[in-house]
Formats: sequence, structure tokens, C-alpha cells
Amino acid sequence: MADDLDSGLSLNISVYHKDDHSGGKDRKKVFGNRGQRIKARRNIKRQRESSQHESSANNSGKTLPSRDNTEDAESSRQDVKETEPPVKKKTGDVISSLFRHNPDIPTVQGKEVSQVKERLFVSDSFKDVPLHPYMVSNLEKLGYTAMTSVQFSTIPKLIEGGDLLVKSQTGSGKTMAYAIPIVENLARLNPKLTRGDGCRVVVLVPTRELALQTYDVFVKLLKPFTWIVPGCIMGGEKRKAEKARLRKGINILIATPGRLIDHIESTANMRLDTIKWLILDEADRLLDLGFEDKVAKIIKAIDEHKTERQTVLLSATLTAGVERLAGMSLKNPDRVAVDTQSSNKPSTKSLGSKSQESLANKTQSVDSKSTEKPMELNENFALPENLKQYFIVSPCKLRLVVLLTLILSKCKKNNKMKMIVFASTQDGVEFLYRLVRFLTTENSADSDVEEEDAKTSLDLFRLHGDMSQKDRSSTYQDFCTTKSGVLLCTDVAARGLHLPYVDWVVQYSCPAGVTDYIHRVGRTARAGNAGNAITFMLPSEIDFVKHLNQKSISITEMKVGEILQDVIKLVPFLPGMEDSKREIPRTVEEAATYLQNCCELHIKSHKEMTSLAKTAYQSFIRAYATYPHELKSIFHLRHLHLGHVAKTFGLRAAPTDMSNIPGVNRTTMSNKRKHDKGSGDGAERVKKKKRTDMSEFQGPLIYKKKATKGTKLKHKKHFKKNKQ
Repeated sequence: MADDLDSGLSLNISVYHKDDHSGGKDRKKVFGNRGQRIKARRNIKRQRESSQHESSANNSGKTLPSRDNTEDAESSRQDVKETEPPVKKKTGDVISSLFRHNPDIPTVQGKEVSQVKERLFVSDSFKDVPLHPYMVSNLEKLGYTAMTSVQFSTIPKLIEGGDLLVKSQTGSGKTMAYAIPIVENLARLNPKLTRGDGCRVVVLVPTRELALQTYDVFVKLLKPFTWIVPGCIMGGEKRKAEKARLRKGINILIATPGRLIDHIESTANMRLDTIKWLILDEADRLLDLGFEDKVAKIIKAIDEHKTERQTVLLSATLTAGVERLAGMSLKNPDRVAVDTQSSNKPSTKSLGSKSQESLANKTQSVDSKSTEKPMELNENFALPENLKQYFIVSPCKLRLVVLLTLILSKCKKNNKMKMIVFASTQDGVEFLYRLVRFLTTENSADSDVEEEDAKTSLDLFRLHGDMSQKDRSSTYQDFCTTKSGVLLCTDVAARGLHLPYVDWVVQYSCPAGVTDYIHRVGRTARAGNAGNAITFMLPSEIDFVKHLNQKSISITEMKVGEILQDVIKLVPFLPGMEDSKREIPRTVEEAATYLQNCCELHIKSHKEMTSLAKTAYQSFIRAYATYPHELKSIFHLRHLHLGHVAKTFGLRAAPTDMSNIPGVNRTTMSNKRKHDKGSGDGAERVKKKKRTDMSEFQGPLIYKKKATKGTKLKHKKHFKKNKQ
């Protein structure tokens, strides 16, 4: 009876279970943000499709996988997922094109100016000067026969006696101009000079490399006069060894200011009462490196002994700082300036007592800002006649490729060319050194060879202030003796160094003024040889050409295409190209893009190179913010596109951590948050400001909201405060 009743009864009860996906509708509520909800719905949809597939398999008579074959079931589900169209996701790396979205390169209207020229050599020889016969024969053996103009004017005056202020172009032989008369006067002393007579000559130089170079010059000149002992003291060397040499006795002392002050204060054998000569070489660089106080302290220590001395101040440029230094050290000096536009012979001018008094009054206080000009300094700078000067206006994204093409095409070992590349920072030098070394490393069968010991297709050197003294000395000596190679350096190699037979000087970053420009390009075309100099500029920096023209410096434009036309020849020799099956690029654009990608992949795949590239990038931004006030309108941070600058260092995106760079990321935190050391639980969360849309070439360093009428005055006060 009951069975009959049950058979005719129909109940409206669903047999669907929440864990059973074979049928029914999933009514489980999904929580989370929008992205999580979308992801959950997609998972539910896949599970539903998988359950439908299983049910269809059951209806067709196929057995479902048992629990023992769960791995096969999982693999089948993965196969189903693979058949579905992939979901598009945003990738982290964006490879931007080198030749798209670049700013337009403006046309530069070069101005032809009459460049100041100096007559380098004169018809007179060293035989015409009253020198010791041994000195003349030694100079002939060293290859010095004809005198330069500055030597013709300086040597007789220094032999006679008296203070002298010398201004002459770089590479004109200023070191020999004062070294020859010093050795001549010491050799004439009767009785002969001995080591026990103490120090007679002190030569102050700004850098260690210049100290080594000057020491080598004196060693060569003193070959006939072996009883005169030269010596060199400088930072980076052991003080104990230097004290031992001072104890034995040094007649001619070449020193850097910091180490000399150290020995004056701590070494008992450092006698100043015997000094008869004081030479201040590269005086403007001594001031630029902050040695003004130390030089003044040295001069004061020497003057305390009230001994008569002869002082010589030499430089390729005469600035206001050099005027102050001249007032501190010189007494009624003559001035030697070589200028062929005014006369055929070098000119010498005596400053006179009145001018000297005005100089002395001006330099009583180092911080005095007197507007008087006691010396009529020529604001136009002289450069060698055989120097060809170029500039290239390159978009920021193309700078690295253009530089690498220039280096690799010019300085192969077979070409026998020497090149100096100036970078703005030490990190930039290290980055370029590692990158160029990677690109020029020859394939070796021995995989255990370290990167530093691997053979390269060109001789590569680096020089900056963060290197040990041993490495700096060996680098300087090796580059002087090599016949071809590339020296990557900072401005430590820009002053006074005689690096023979340099064919190209490349300024990868613009100099901080005309004076730095003169000294940088002066490393080539020395002693009458030919040379070339090229300066890299951004489209926003072309006004620097006008700045050079105002100082009577003529410079010619070189197009980017003239350099990049050689990049196609370099691609077959790049790392990995031999093993690659891809076709060799046929156009300049393809070859340049391949070279850039080769650098970016190497940097991305090596953590050390990635870290070095980011550090070099940040150092470049810091250095760019330190240009002098008169050039701020040309070199300003707001003119830079940080993404394009990152491309210069092989980075596909600008580093986001910029909090330690002055002037950057100032809108992300309040001043209170930046200076607050503690961050307790009760600290308020700082809201990030929304990034505003901007043009591709607008400087992204400071983001400003559109000022309303109520906030204009507030912004105006804020910018005035920052400017101060």
C-alpha cells in the first residue's frame, strides 16, 4: 500500500549539492575586490565545463578516472586549460623603440668665430739659451730640439729670477718651461748640492697622476746631474715610506697639497727653511678641487721662515680664483701670455706695484667679492691649431648606441687609434668599462677564465678617483705606452696630463663650463700633433654651442647618421651573433636596435650589472643637478626624460627607488614623514598623490597639479623657497 502511494508521489526537491558540479547552478556568493571576483568566476566556469565534459563521457559509456589515477585526471584538466585562449596580462618589461617618440633635433645655426691662436713653436732652439752643455745634450737625446713659445718666454726670465704668472694653451710644454730653469739653477750651485742640504724646490700639483708625470720629467732632466735628488709624495702611498725618503733628503719635492700638509704637521724632517722655489702648477684645478685653504696654509708655513723664494704660477686658464691665489703667493710678478693675434712673439707684462697691491688687498679675505679686475684677463681661450672640434646632437635613447659604435669602429687594435672618453661620474665610468669589455670579449674555449682576465679585441682602460693608487698608476703608465686603446675616465685625467698620441677625445657628458671644456679637449692635438674632439649633447643642450662661440671657440656639428652608418659592420662580431640563427640586420635601424637589445639583455641577466646600471643612472641624475648657476638654463633636471635616460644605461624602465636623490620624488611624502625616524603602530599612513598625465618629453621629476586661483600664491611661495 505504501509502495503504491510512494510511486505516485512527486516531490519538488533539488538533488544539487554545493560540491557537486554535475548539474544545477552554482549559487555560491563570491567575495573580494573586482580582480578577485573575476578570477573566482573564471575558476567556477572552468570547473563547470570540466564537470560537463565528465558527464558527457559517462553518457557515452567511457569510464571516469578513478581515485588511483588522480594525476592523469589533473593532466587532462591542464590539457583542457591549454586549449583555452590565453588571458592577456601586462608584462613588467616594455621594450621601447630607439627611433620612435624621440624629440625633434633642432637645427643649430653655427656661428663662425675667429678663434684665438697661439704660435706653438719658435725658430729658436735650446742652444740659443744660456744653458749648461750637459743640459742641451740631454734635451737633444730626449728629442727636444725646438722650443715652444711659452718656453722661449719663460726660461730666460726664471733663470734671471723673479716671480712669474704663466698662461698658455694645453700641451704647450709648461712643465718643461719651469723644470729646465730649476735644474739649471740647482746644477750651478757651488759647492754641489747634496741630499743633506734639504728641500730646495716644492712643486704643488692637483692630482696624483700629474705628480707622477712631473716626477718623471725631473728624473729625465736630472740624468746628467745625479747629485740632485727628486722625490714625490701624494695621497694613496704609505706615509712611513715617504717619511723615510724625507729623512734621507729630497732636493726637488713634487707633492699634492693634502699630503704635504700632513707631513708639515706630523713629520719632523720636513724642513721648510731651505725652500727657494715654489711652483703652483695647474692653479685653477687646485682651486676647483677645493685646495685653496690648504695652499694658503702651505704658503703661510713657508713664509714664517722669512726666506727668499721664487714663485711661479702656471695655468691654461686664468680665472678669478687664480687671481686670488696669485695675490697670496706672488710678489711683483711678470705675466707671460702667448697670443699670436697681437704679436708674432710671446708677450710679457709686468703687473707693477699698484696692481700687486690691489691683488693683495683683494685676497686678504678668501670670501671677498670685489668686482675689481687688477689683471686684464683675456676671456677668449686659445686652443691648438690642429684640433678639430665637433659636437653631436643625439636623442637620449640613442646616446649609448652612438657611443659604442664610435668606440668599436675607431679603436680596434688594427686601427692603432687612441681615444679618451670623459664621463661625469665614477659609477658611469665603471658601467661603461664593464659593458664595453663584455662587447669586445673574444670567444675563448676555456670557460673558467674570469671576466677581468678574458682577452678583448681592444685595449680598454679606466681611471677615476675611487681606484687604488696602485691601479691608477699602472693604468696611467699602460695607456701612455700603448699604441691603441680606449681610456674611460672622469675629470681626474682632464688637467695637465700628457697622454701621448691621443687621436680622439669624446665628452660623453657636457663639461661644467668653458674652462673644463678647454682642459678636456687639450688631451689631444698636443705638441703640434693633430687631434679630434667630439662632445655629446641632448636636443635641450644645444645652447651650449652658443656659449662656446661667445668665448671664441668654433665647433662643427656631426650628424648621428655619420657615426651609426658603421654599426652594421659591428653586428657580426657582437657576443652571441655567431651562435644565433637570425639573419644579420640589413639596415642601420635594425643593427642599432640589435646592439641596444644585446646590452639590455646582458644587463638584465646579470644582477651585478643591473645594480651597477641603476647606481650609474642615479649618479648621473645627481651630477646633472650640479651644473653652475650660469648654465642652469641649459642643463636643468626638468629637461630630462627619466625613461629615456634609463635607456642610456641599458635599463628598460627608470628605477622607481629615487628617494635618495635630491629634487626627485618630493611629492610622495610630506616633510614630516621624510624626517620621522620612528614608524610606530599609531603613525598615520601617508596617502600617495595621484600621478598626473604628461607629455612624453615633459620632465617627470616634479609633478604639479594645475594651480587654481586659491593655490597660485601658495605654489609661488613654495618655489621661491626651493629656489633659495
